[in-house]
Order: sequence, then structure tokens, then C-alpha cells
Amino acid sequence: MAIPIGDVIAAEIASKLPVVVGMKLKEINLPEADINQISDNFRNLFDVRPMSAIIPWLSFQVKRYEQYGKVVQDAINSAFRQVGDEFMKIPFVKDWIKKHDRFWHPLDNGNKVQIMGTLLRTFDITNSAWKLKLFDKFDIVKELWIDDKYLRGAKQDLEAMPKTIQYVLYGHTHSPLKRTVEIIKEKNKSKQKERVYLNTGTWRPSYHQSFKENGFSKWKNLTYTIIYKPGEMFAGTPVKLPVFELWTGTINK
Repeated sequence: MAIPIGDVIAAEIASKLPVVVGMKLKEINLPEADINQISDNFRNLFDVRPMSAIIPWLSFQVKRYEQYGKVVQDAINSAFRQVGDEFMKIPFVKDWIKKHDRFWHPLDNGNKVQIMGTLLRTFDITNSAWKLKLFDKFDIVKELWIDDKYLRGAKQDLEAMPKTIQYVLYGHTHSPLKRTVEIIKEKNKSKQKERVYLNTGTWRPSYHQSFKENGFSKWKNLTYTIIYKPGEMFAGTPVKLPVFELWTGTINK
């Protein structure tokens, strides 16, 4: 099975960035406690919503350490650029871009990875907000990270199972999601059968920028799923084919 590009993004960008930020901050002799705090904040970077709010989020974090002035900003910029440069030099990434580059498609997945690499390699905390808005508009990270990895896995799981199996249920991944993988139309039956991928996501906080753009809310989402088998009661009547309920709630504590 080919390695999804989302796995590489997770390992070489999301997981690596906090480590490199910590290394850069050590070079400017920041106190250890402050280095640990700033590095930990970067572990939440991909939980910020919308993605264009990453710049205000970073500024919000840096302002906590104003006594260090521009030095901290420069260290963060340097960390982003190093991670981006190393990511784009990985042979797998180069090959992946070539394989997914479609000359007739102005924004194929190959282009999206290149855009992400360029953003990282030229990152500047003071003027990169407009670039990140592109990521929001096209859901670039979501498509590359989530859909590529888990939807493909769900498709393979369902293909390996009997057609009588209608649902695959995933959990403990980045975000909750539901998606129909396949429609089965049976002869002489009016009701079609859906084979569906369900994902409950992960119990983890996300950080949402306020509408006035003057701060962030920390929310936790909880998603749970109920699947009813034939004969069980759903909405007051027995079901003939399996049906599901998927609910997401939010806690702001």
C-alpha cells in the first residue's frame, strides 16, 4: 500500500515543527520554561480554525513574551522555513508531486503540496495571513491530510468485506467525518443500499478565532455514533436495513 501524503505532512510538518521551534528558541537563550511553553503551543497549531487564523494565533502566543521582542518572531520564522525546506527536499514528496501534477488542472493535489511548501519556505509571521486564506478557501490541508488517508482506508476495508456490511466506523483520528463510499442498487428493490464511512474523530481541543478577531475560544467536540441493526426500533418503527445516527456536541470548558 502506498504511503499517503497526509502521513508525511503529519510526520514532517505537524510533528516536527514544535521540535524545530524549540531548537531555534534555545539558540537565542530563552529560559527553558518559556521554550517549553511556546513549543507546546505549536503542538496545537493544526487545531486552529479557520486556518487563516494561524497568524493571529501565533501573534497571540508571541505577545505573551513581548519582553523578548522581534527575536522570538525571527526564531519562529526560521523554524517554519527550515521545516518547509526539508519537507520539499524529501524524495517521496518530490515524486508524489510529479505523479499528482495534472497540466489540465489548475489546482490539483500536486499544486496544493507545492503551495504549502512555498508558504512554509517563505513564512513570515508578520505578513502570511493572506496566504493561509488560500488554505481555508480550498480546504487544502483537510483534503491532503484527512480525506487522502482515512477515506482510502475505509474504501479498502469495505471492498474486502461482504456487500452486506454497510458501515465502517473509525475513531481516534484528527476530525469527525461521514462519507458515503458506495451506493448499491439491488434489482427489484426501490430502496438503495449505502455503504458509509463514519469517523468519530478525537476528543481534543480546537481553537476558534472570534468574529471580531480579538482572541480565541478553546472548544472540545464529542462525536458519537449509534448504528441500529435490522429489527431494532428507530424513531418508533423497526428498521429493515441498518441505519445510523451521528451526533456532535461541543463543550467550551
